[in-house]
Amino acid sequence: MVVEMSSEISGEIETFYRKLEKKYYNGLAQDAIPQKLALQDLFKELKEMKERTMKVHSESSPREKLKFKQSDLHDMACSEVRYWKKAIMRRQYLTAKHSHPWLIEFSSRLQGNIFMHIVNIMTCTSMFGVKTRAGRTNEQIVEVTNKGKLQQLLSIFLGIAERSLKRQIPGKGRTDVIIDQQKPFIITYNSSFEIVKVQCHYGAWNCDDVPQFT
Repeated sequence: MVVEMSSEISGEIETFYRKLEKKYYNGLAQDAIPQKLALQDLFKELKEMKERTMKVHSESSPREKLKFKQSDLHDMACSEVRYWKKAIMRRQYLTAKHSHPWLIEFSSRLQGNIFMHIVNIMTCTSMFGVKTRAGRTNEQIVEVTNKGKLQQLLSIFLGIAERSLKRQIPGKGRTDVIIDQQKPFIITYNSSFEIVKVQCHYGAWNCDDVPQFT
C-alpha cells in the first residue's frame, strides 16, 4: 500500500511539473531561446531531485522515516512546554476548588524523543535542582526542586518573558507555583504508553499578601 501511494504521489508531482513548465514556457516570447533553455534545464533538475528523493524514501526503513530533524524536534518540545505552562496557569485558583487542594496534575501524549530532548535541555548545563530516577516499569521521573531551574527551562523554550508561572488576579490577589525540596515539580514519563504526567504545588495570596493556603 505504501509503495502504491508513493508511486501515485510521484506521478502527481510529475504531472504538476509538466503543467507548470508548459505554463511558463508558453508565456515566453517566441524568440526567447536562452530563457526557454534555462527553463527546461530548471525543470529537468527538479525532476531529477524528485526522483532522488522518492528513491531515498523508498529505501528508508519505517523507523528512519519517522525520525525528526533536530530543529523540528526542538519546535515540538517548545510546543509541549508551552502547553504545560498554559495548563498550569489555568489550574491556579485563589481558593481550593477540587479534591486535591493546591495541587496541579495533568497528563498528555508525548513521543519519547521529545521528552528526552526536554530532559537533555534541562540537564545539559548542570544537575543542580534536578533529580532523575526510574519509577515503575517503563517510567522515568524528573523532579525539579529549585524554582530557578524551572524558570530557566521556560526561558530556553519560550523566551525570558515567559519564565514566570505567577498569575495576577486584579482586585483579588495572586497565585504562584511553589517549588522546593518538600514540594518538587514532578514530570513522570511512561514510555510504554507515551504519556507524560506533570504535577506541581501552588499557593494563593490575597491583595495584602496574606497566604490563603496551608
